[in-house]
Amino acid sequence: MSDSSSKRNGLLAIAIVLLLLLGGGAWFVMNRARPNRAPVQPARAEPPIKVGVILSQRTAEHWQWKLVNKVMNEGLLNDPSFEAYAIVEPGTAQQGEIPGLCHKYFAGRAAIDCTDAARLRELDVIVAPYVSTLAPEMADAVEKLVRDQGKGLMIRAWLGVMSPGCTSRVLALNGLTEGQWGWNGRDVECEIISPHPILGDLAPGTRLLLEPNGAYGVMVEGGERLVVVTNMSNVGPATGGPFVTDRADFVHAPLYVSTFGKGRIVGCMFHGHKNDDVATSRFVHAVMPRAIRWLAGRAVK
Repeated sequence: MSDSSSKRNGLLAIAIVLLLLLGGGAWFVMNRARPNRAPVQPARAEPPIKVGVILSQRTAEHWQWKLVNKVMNEGLLNDPSFEAYAIVEPGTAQQGEIPGLCHKYFAGRAAIDCTDAARLRELDVIVAPYVSTLAPEMADAVEKLVRDQGKGLMIRAWLGVMSPGCTSRVLALNGLTEGQWGWNGRDVECEIISPHPILGDLAPGTRLLLEPNGAYGVMVEGGERLVVVTNMSNVGPATGGPFVTDRADFVHAPLYVSTFGKGRIVGCMFHGHKNDDVATSRFVHAVMPRAIRWLAGRAVK
C-alpha cells in the first residue's frame, strides 16, 4: 500500500472517531438536560367489587326466587366489574332453588353461610333483594357487616318488613328511625327531588312512574330522599295493623341514601314499573349497578 493511501485511511479513521465522539457528547448533554422521569407504569386493573346477595330460603315461601331473577337481570348482571356471591341462611346452601341460582347467577361459586364471618369480611357490598323474612342469624351478619365493618348495603324493596316486621332493629337496618311498610301494586307518580351520582344525569324535577314497595318513614340523621311519591294517598298498608297516614315526615321514598353505623345504605323501595316511560326505564335499569359502585366507594359510571 502506498504512503498516500495509508495517509488517507488514517485521516478517515480519525474523522470517524471524531464523529462518534461528537455524537456521543451531544447525546450525553441532551440527556443530562432532561429532567429525570419515572418509568411509565401500566395501568392497574381495578379489582372486582365483591357483592354478596342474600338468598333467603325462609323468604322463598314469599316469592323471593322469582323476584331475585328480576333483580339480577336488572342490574347485577350488567357490570362485568361485579363478582357476585350468594349469602344464605345456615344449612340452606343445598336446599330448594339455591344450588340452581348459584349456578345461574354466581358462576357456580360456593354460597357463603351467613355465620361465616371470615368469608363475609371479604365482601364489599351486600344486596338484600326482596328479603321479607329476616332470619336472626342473617340480621346479626348484616348488622355487623354494615354497622361495625362499614360495608355498603343496598335494599331492594324488603328487608325484614314481613318478619320480624318494622321493629327498631329492622328499621335501623333500613336506615330509618321510625317507619312502616307501604306499597301500591300499580305505577304511581314519583319525582326526583335531589341530585346524586346514583341518578346520573336524571335531574331533580324528573317525573317517574314506579310501584312503591318497602319501608319508609323518618330518615336517620344524614339520610336523604332522592325520589319521592308525589301523592302519599297512593301508598297503602302492606300488612294489617296501625298505619300512619297523617304525618308529613312519613313520605315514601322509592330511592334514598342513609347510614347505619359505619356503613352506607341505598334503599330502592320500589317493585318495578309497568309502563314504557323512557325516564323510568333508564332509572330502573341504571340505579342498581350505579348504587353498588357508589356503596363500594368506586367511581360511578
